[in-house]
Amino acid sequence: MPKFIFSISSRARLKTVAVAIFVSLFAPIPSPNLLAEPELVQVPAGEQDNLGENWQRFIPKDGEFSVLMPGTPREEIEENPDSVFYLYLADQGADKIYGVFYARFLSPPPELNPDELDELYRSFVDGFLEDWSQKQILKEEPITLGSFPGKEYEVQGSEGRAKLRVYWANSRLYVVLAVSKTQGTLPGQIDTFLDSFQLL
Repeated sequence: MPKFIFSISSRARLKTVAVAIFVSLFAPIPSPNLLAEPELVQVPAGEQDNLGENWQRFIPKDGEFSVLMPGTPREEIEENPDSVFYLYLADQGADKIYGVFYARFLSPPPELNPDELDELYRSFVDGFLEDWSQKQILKEEPITLGSFPGKEYEVQGSEGRAKLRVYWANSRLYVVLAVSKTQGTLPGQIDTFLDSFQLL
């Protein structure tokens, strides 16, 4: 096992937050915390049927990223001694949820080697899956976001199916995730959502 640069407390907290994100996905939907006015997107005609109505490009108040989302997401922020975690979730109907999570570490290393990145990604994914029943990782493959390394995971359990893209960029961990609460093939909007994620 590689010697991981982040503290054990940071990794443990990250895993705990991933568990909490799973719980948030299946909890009753609260009234959203209103965010900065999102930028509305004109959906190209060829993608209209794939996306459906009410999709817009969302940019959070700190301007870290932009992403297409169905409606205005709700926001959760958690501050810790060595990190700050941000979560944005938006629902589409009763069975699909789209989200972006990112972690800002207050004293990050300048770079991580591939083994350390894998450990960081799995800390999050293992936490996210911890409370799933009959869980399976169906796919795990390397990806990139521009020049930044990442991994894509497709997972399944009794609660549904999800696809996650995890990136390490600018000393931050980004997770773009989409969950369908039904079994079977994930709908086409999920890839459109995942592909729309951009760093600013």
